[in-house]
Amino acid sequence: MAKHRLPVHSRPSKGGRYWICYVRTPDGRRLQRALHIRDDGSKESERAAIAAYWQEQSRVTAGTETRRSKTRTLRSALKALAEAKEVDEQTEHSQEKVTSAGKALELFFGDQHDIGSITTEDLVSFAAERKKVVENITIKRDLQVYSQACAAVGVTPAKLPGIGSIQAKPQEPFTLDEVRRFMLATTPHGKLLAYCLHFLGLRNSETRKLAEPDWANKRVWCEGTKTKHSKRWVYPPDEMWEYMEAMRSVGEWRGWPKLGKQGVESFVKRTSARAGLGHRHPNDCRGGFATRLAAAGVNAALRGAIMGNSEQTQKIYSQPHLLDQELADASRKHPRIRPKPCTADASQEAAQAAKTAVGGTVTALKSLRKGEDSAD
Repeated sequence: MAKHRLPVHSRPSKGGRYWICYVRTPDGRRLQRALHIRDDGSKESERAAIAAYWQEQSRVTAGTETRRSKTRTLRSALKALAEAKEVDEQTEHSQEKVTSAGKALELFFGDQHDIGSITTEDLVSFAAERKKVVENITIKRDLQVYSQACAAVGVTPAKLPGIGSIQAKPQEPFTLDEVRRFMLATTPHGKLLAYCLHFLGLRNSETRKLAEPDWANKRVWCEGTKTKHSKRWVYPPDEMWEYMEAMRSVGEWRGWPKLGKQGVESFVKRTSARAGLGHRHPNDCRGGFATRLAAAGVNAALRGAIMGNSEQTQKIYSQPHLLDQELADASRKHPRIRPKPCTADASQEAAQAAKTAVGGTVTALKSLRKGEDSAD
């Protein structure tokens, strides 16, 4: 006689294989139950699942099973977290981080996975998989989002695993000579983006949040999102403004480049490689911009306001308001990487100055000769 098989099964998920079972109610219904036991292929795991099945079946048969609460799926928990951050008026940058981490968690565990069933072992597996594509600091952010999502739906999160050092890549600010080499290696199509990164000191996300230039006042509105100071006017230095005006005068102005985060990073990486500058990041452009302004004598308060830094970063508690003209003058202290073009007006002025200088010299010689004649 064949041995009767118990209705206990192992099913795969993004986070591994887990045991489930089917129980019979007194009225003949067949219900599925998740046992929340990981199937690691051992006999101990199978025996634990069988024991859990008998407990579930006993409760159902005795009619003592309490009504189960609705499963808190990973997607519903992340949605609750996003809504809570929106109510708290978190910045758009903060909400984008939640969205990015949520996609990574859903890709690994599955959007319908019960968030309360995630264990520390599962999080270790998740971190190991993520390390193949991102830095530790990003993994830490993902785990923090998981913990916050649990709190948003009233679930006690599993203990977060250690992930090692979370030091970000050290910044390597571009020097003025490196900016020249970068601009020479840039294709014509990417020239405007290169100017935005090196001459405006924008964050990666801000390169696609620029409004149409205020041509009359030589400024551009940036709809930044990282801090409350990120929404600001930016003032292109003279060299960049001359390039923009030249594009506009020949009908080539088509607005600002709209590359995504990965696109901007790829642009900087490829152009830096062509210029022989090694592996560089968009944040290195921002750091170089701040360094050059500091070298030009722009104080920390003005630099912070120009770059949209937080109050702690720019240290302007004693200077809560900075005039637009101050910001414009400070921005235009950025050094040029090319000599100032000689315009027609400038040529005429130079010629007039030379003519005046020659005329003065001739007059002086005539006076000197008259004096010599008188002496004779």
